[in-house]
Amino acid sequence: MLASRGYPTLDLAYSGEPDIPATDQNIRLEYFARALRWLGSQPGVNPHRLWVTGLSLGSEAAFLVAVHYAGLVHGVAGFSPNDVADCLADADSPVWTLGGKPVPCTSEVNDPHPTDNPAAVIPMANFHGPVFLDCGEADLVWSSCANARVVMAELASDHDSYPHELLSYPDAGHALGLLVPYCPGFARSESQFVGGELAGTSDVANPLARASQWPKLLAFLRN
Repeated sequence: MLASRGYPTLDLAYSGEPDIPATDQNIRLEYFARALRWLGSQPGVNPHRLWVTGLSLGSEAAFLVAVHYAGLVHGVAGFSPNDVADCLADADSPVWTLGGKPVPCTSEVNDPHPTDNPAAVIPMANFHGPVFLDCGEADLVWSSCANARVVMAELASDHDSYPHELLSYPDAGHALGLLVPYCPGFARSESQFVGGELAGTSDVANPLARASQWPKLLAFLRN
């Protein structure tokens, strides 16, 4: 959908494929930086306008890469985001690494202000560029709206001149972040996934929210 609007787009797997981690553990942030450099070298791509996007756990990757590779990343879009780096399984098995070392992470999966390791909060105030976020208030996977508001507060504390936008939808769930609108059958498949916890308050909540946010995202990118 983004590519069809004129944005050269690379959809990047980071686990479960050959030559990368089989599970969401010990994923190197350098892998994303290498992919961005490759994308920036392709014909028709402006290397000075590279964005990262991520849904759910992928939002952590997007935020971490933006913070640690600020000269490489120029904008961020985070969907159903998290404001911290999660350990997921345990503190000895971090999801993300940088320079061969674990990125500080928390086992308090649903807390935007973790107390077990405050350093797990991703310092988005260190990123200087446009940021677009969405969230559903009915998200049962984690508190994506609370997480998104923490990110917005972090960004506001830096007082930079870049636009920051958060779209929140009261009835939407975690799958709001799947982004693609107008996809027949999507609502039903969501409501059947993980006991329906991705579906929001009804089968139509996420599709309606995505239809609302899609033109707003495109307008944000244009501006």
